[in-house]
Amino acid sequence: HNEIDYNLKESNYCAQDSDCDVIMLGGTYIEFGCYHYINKAIDKQKIYDKMESYHSKCSQIINDCALAPPAICVSNSCISSRQ
Repeated sequence: HNEIDYNLKESNYCAQDSDCDVIMLGGTYIEFGCYHYINKAIDKQKIYDKMESYHSKCSQIINDCALAPPAICVSNSCISSRQ
């Protein structure tokens, strides 16, 4: 869990808005939040694969997520456009 959290934090970098993307979680991956803002160059499938491996060994949590707001770049981090 800690390694995945670290990977998500390390994946959040940018120089401009077009560098940013959102990785939708929820469902099976709800333990890691509803979504995370990351750099669009990051391989989302690798993150999902790590989460799937983690989830296969842990209990399920109920999914209660709304859609993520679009991502923008502020101070070299991808964040919600609503902030």
